[in-house]
Amino acid sequence: MRDLLNLIDTLAESRGLSARKPGEIYSRGEEADDQITFQSLTFYPEVGSYQTLDQTMAAFDQVQAELGHPIEQINQPNAGLKAFGIAAFDTAVGTRYLAKFAKDIKPVKTANTFFQTKDIPGGFSQTDARGSKEKAGYKPSDVLSSFKKQTPESILAAIGQKFTTQSPEYLASVAITNAGEFPVSVDGGGMDFKGFRDYFCEMLQPCVLINGGKVQGNAAQAASIFMGKNGYDGCTVSFNENVSGGLYDSLLVSPEGKQIKLSSKGGKGAMASSVNLMVALRELEAAGMPQFAKKYPEVVDILNTIDRGNHDSGPLNLAVQFEIIGEEEIPQVMSLKQYAGAKNFNIDKTDLTDNLKQIYKDREADDPSKIVPLNHLVSSIAYKVCNEINMKTNFSEAAADILNHSAFVQMYTTATKTKDGQFVISFNTIWPSKLFTEVTLEAQKSYSSTSSSGGKLVFNINKEPRVIPNVEQSATTDAPGSSQAGELVDYMSPDALDDKTNQPRLTGPGARAAKTTDKPQTDVATLGRKLRGK
Repeated sequence: MRDLLNLIDTLAESRGLSARKPGEIYSRGEEADDQITFQSLTFYPEVGSYQTLDQTMAAFDQVQAELGHPIEQINQPNAGLKAFGIAAFDTAVGTRYLAKFAKDIKPVKTANTFFQTKDIPGGFSQTDARGSKEKAGYKPSDVLSSFKKQTPESILAAIGQKFTTQSPEYLASVAITNAGEFPVSVDGGGMDFKGFRDYFCEMLQPCVLINGGKVQGNAAQAASIFMGKNGYDGCTVSFNENVSGGLYDSLLVSPEGKQIKLSSKGGKGAMASSVNLMVALRELEAAGMPQFAKKYPEVVDILNTIDRGNHDSGPLNLAVQFEIIGEEEIPQVMSLKQYAGAKNFNIDKTDLTDNLKQIYKDREADDPSKIVPLNHLVSSIAYKVCNEINMKTNFSEAAADILNHSAFVQMYTTATKTKDGQFVISFNTIWPSKLFTEVTLEAQKSYSSTSSSGGKLVFNINKEPRVIPNVEQSATTDAPGSSQAGELVDYMSPDALDDKTNQPRLTGPGARAAKTTDKPQTDVATLGRKLRGK
């Protein structure tokens, strides 16, 4: 049997990404959080190829414009490669799009074997989860047909439909969600214990809070502050659709529109992978706690600069703020866009200032032959900015303090399995959170000398502030004793958080007026060519 399973895996890999299903996970290294999740592979055209290279690139430009996001090119088109596939992956910093050009697109999808796992930059390989809790089918994404505005009743109905109302999964769910006191014992009935504890209970935890179950800890205190006198009563719950991590695991929304995010983790309680500091600050102000914005004005200023900017302008504007570059040097940096794809590029032969030339040379790339000049310089600046902020400001302390006091409740499932197959389940909640001890601002996940993910600077939790070498990501290693448990991305915008996210930016002490318009930058200096139709 093992040989047969290995053969099936080998055949699937020989067909590359065309044989993969949405939700399959790719990882690298030993860090559990260093993962990306396959979303889709789309071919252009659907069958065959475009007639000319110009038509191919026009189609590529149109797709990129419709996505509103940069697409990384794995290879370059030519007269013999006039078709392409675009693979989409969920990552810790948003969706990542990869394009690979091919001779043509064959009618049978799995016959298009040109896009292989080895083409994914960064050394990712598919995670083998056969026989593990990943295959139990217990994740909210495996059970629920809708992730928005669920109730305990609708969640139980979905579980009953998935597993039948006589299944151990359904019977255990009814017992747990209606239990007034904990711990509660349920029949394991052959269920996967770790899968039930770590994934299935993500659906049950918010139900227990809504139904008034007496869990351990102080979730009720958080509800009284952020939700009001009715607490969790009448709340709906939305689940994070991003399997590789997002702003929350589940989101409780009161009838008045007030919100609390849950980090729902089993076992030892691994950290939530991403939180938005700007949203956290707004939540604190809305709950009558403006002291954090007043206490940390410099950090508010930094966050507003990142929030206003994009992949390039964020670190560039911060670099001006911290006097790494001058404001007049920003257009010079962006002028390097014209050299994308140029061979034998020499920074010394440009009109850039001596300061920018030195910053360019300060960064070490893994493969100098693959450097994209603009990406290389922006990455070098981004690393310098992060080092400056982490080592010379109180960003780490401030960000941890803000996150711990925000509308963010840790909720853990503790469970044991008895000899007779019973699962003994209990829940513990923590607020203010003790999850965050130190938070650093980092560039590794988003900035590379050879490609652009389109993401912004990320917040990395529980990692001691230190100077990070200005080298390509794959050459960077964690310092001894550091603990990288998850990333805090700069921006996420699920539908359920639109109202909160669209609130005006903070205007208290330290928050500067925006220097730039919120409209997308579509000038030649930014795009490298005129926008179509302009």
